[in-house]
Parts: sequence; structure tokens; C-alpha cells
Amino acid sequence: MQAFRKFSRASGLEGSVEKSCIYFAGVRREEAVDIAADVSLPVGQLPFRYLGVPLAARKLNYTQCKILVDKITSRAQTWMDQMLSYAGRLQLVRSILTNMQDYWAHIFPLPKKLIKAVEMVCRRFLWTGKTLDSKKAPVDWHTFFLPRIAGGWNLINMTNWNQAALLKLLRAIKSKADKLWVKWVAAYYVKQSTPLNVVITNNLSWILRKIIKAREALEDIGGWEQTLNNGQFSIKKTYKCLQGTFDPVSYRKVICNNKASPRSIFILWLALQNRLATCDRISKWMPSCNVVCCLCNVDMESV
Repeated sequence: MQAFRKFSRASGLEGSVEKSCIYFAGVRREEAVDIAADVSLPVGQLPFRYLGVPLAARKLNYTQCKILVDKITSRAQTWMDQMLSYAGRLQLVRSILTNMQDYWAHIFPLPKKLIKAVEMVCRRFLWTGKTLDSKKAPVDWHTFFLPRIAGGWNLINMTNWNQAALLKLLRAIKSKADKLWVKWVAAYYVKQSTPLNVVITNNLSWILRKIIKAREALEDIGGWEQTLNNGQFSIKKTYKCLQGTFDPVSYRKVICNNKASPRSIFILWLALQNRLATCDRISKWMPSCNVVCCLCNVDMESV
């Protein structure tokens, strides 16, 4: 009979008192109770939170991961009272909100529903400055994932970034045989095969199945050679390969090499996308809008 005991700092909701628990697997309940009594620790139940992320024996669902959405929403709400421009809110989304999700993406596969929920919070905050109010976005959110030379803002596409992180784990199974967890995976699952050839069965854990399935993305980008930088795996290079190539836009130099303020550049970008709230566009959904330019009082107000 094989068993493992794991001591962990398990915490509940924010502000609650933390307690140390002991966790078991492959042990009869009577034995678990006796061992817990010997070490004077309560028996913990999966899932639990460790270093801020939930750990579970089964596939994580959206409810277990919702704490990430709540944290990102709470952080964004602290900025709601500040007079921030679009450019200011975009910078906060890029540098803080996206990085909070990036931490989780390096640990395990993120549910698609979770990624969409986080994107919704970021999108609402960018366009409205709030997290609950919503309005029709002037520009499609996926446009922001494009490089700046392709007309986007180079935000991290978390779906592809998470896939690149899984490929990093797959690379570790292939080349880091000295790691303890790699030895365990090789002994019980990979055995005489290789990560690229091992048969995916129901005996594999849900996270290991996701890691092995990442080999499909590896084939799409052309093999390990496309992921290496000076012989070492590069998650950044892998992410760029997963993103693919994009055609540059004609106005790229105006956006990329402009020394104007970020606020002005963002407004210019909206104008180039023909998404400014000018009267000729507002009149399409508000017929009562006066379309005459307020500066010349002659022509229609347009970009």
C-alpha cells in the first residue's frame, strides 16, 4: 500500500485564521485518523489552497477557481474612484490584472470559463472604469492580443500562454530526468515510452493528460526546435509561435514610434479604428443626436 502525507499551510477565505492540516491518499480512514492523532494535526480535505491557488485530486472546476476572478475584481475596484484614461486603465490591465492570472497559468491548466471571466472583468474595467457595468465594446477584445505592428496592444492571450506553460512541463518530462516529479511520472506513466508517444489513458491524472495533449500544439508549431533559445526552453518564444504571424498595418509607425502621451496615442488608435464616439456614429443608435459639427456648424461631425 502506497501513501503520502503532506503537511501544508491551508487557508480559507481572506482574513480567516490559517491552520496546518495533514492530507492522505491511499490510506484507510482508520489509519489516517491514528496518524493524525499521533502528529496532533487535523485531517484536511481536498481541495485546499496552497500558496494562493487551489489544489485538488480531480479536475478543477470554475467554482474552485472563482477566487482568482474575485481577487482581480477586487483589485480593479480599488482604482474605480481614480480619474484614469483609457491608456491608464490599459496599463493597469497589462501590468497587474494580467500578471495575477499569469501566476495561475504557470501552475495548472486554466478552465476556459475562468479565462473568459477574467477577460470580461478586464474588458469592463478598460471601457467603463468599473467591473460590474458593461457596454458594447468599441473594439473587439481579441484585437488587443495582436502585436502593436499588427494594430493591437500586445496583451497576453492567456489561452496561448497557458498552452506554452504546459509545453514547458512537457519539455521537463522529456529532458529533466533528475527532477523527483519527473522520475515519478516516468516510472508510473511514461515507463519505456516517451512523452510524445505515450498513450493517453484514464489512469493518467487530469493535469497529466493536459500536459501530454500539449504535444498536439507542439506539432502545430513545428517541434521542439521552435521552442528553444540557446538550447533552453523559452516560454516567450513558444508563446509567439502559438500566436502565429500577423500582417503589419499601414499606420504602425504612427502608433509605435509616436512620442506623444499614452492617452493621446490610444485616442489616435481609436480614431484609426474608426471607433471614436463621433456624432455620425452615435446617430446610428441614437437618432435624436445632432450630427452637425459643434465647431463649424456646417458639416457632419466625423473622424
